[in-house]
Amino acid sequence: MCPIRLRLARTVPSLALLASFLILGPAITRSRIDAQEKATLVYLVRHAEKEAIPEDDPPLTPVGIERAELLANLLKDSGLNHIHSSSFERTRQTAQPVADSTGLEIQYYDHSDLAGLASTLKQTPGRHLVVGHSNTTPAVVGLLDGDPGEPIDEATEYDRLYLLILHTDGQVSTSVLRIVRSGSGGGVRAPKSSRATPAPGSESSETPARRRAPTVNPPGEPGPGPPAAGAR
Repeated sequence: MCPIRLRLARTVPSLALLASFLILGPAITRSRIDAQEKATLVYLVRHAEKEAIPEDDPPLTPVGIERAELLANLLKDSGLNHIHSSSFERTRQTAQPVADSTGLEIQYYDHSDLAGLASTLKQTPGRHLVVGHSNTTPAVVGLLDGDPGEPIDEATEYDRLYLLILHTDGQVSTSVLRIVRSGSGGGVRAPKSSRATPAPGSESSETPARRRAPTVNPPGEPGPGPPAAGAR
């Protein structure tokens, strides 16, 4: 089995700084950096690889546990202030290594009230990690006025990591990174581009983000409604 490996360039000490260069590009100015430091950053990721059983609330596979530990290593110096997770075993196991490495407590949210979660994120300054599911993660990105992109592949896609920057002027920048296996080159694969959603009433030359990802309920993933048995 080919291990998952993260390799960041030595000149890039954290994912947050990497994203800064991806989003700002060559036009980096002191004022823009200062403004970004005041912005709210939200990392969003689906839980890592899960077992097939029990179907209603499976734990992570050994590969999933490894991915969760690598996520923790990636984010340990990112300045996180908050960790949010649904109450399912697979999301809790994905979030726990990050909590252990940062000393933060996991805050559990109601997966049937994503609008409430989005409101909390918008109203709480700082840096957040949100661990969710293949259907809820893009939906939260959309609720934050980011660009969710294509739906996450329920069967195979566990490597998508969103970074949203909620700027103080109301704009939202979206970047998507990929945590790739060592057999396919290793490291964090950067997106070809990032998008900024203009604040209401403003004009921007950037491509506007899609506002809402469709809510779907793939097998084994929670949808709106009461939590599954054992997820309380």
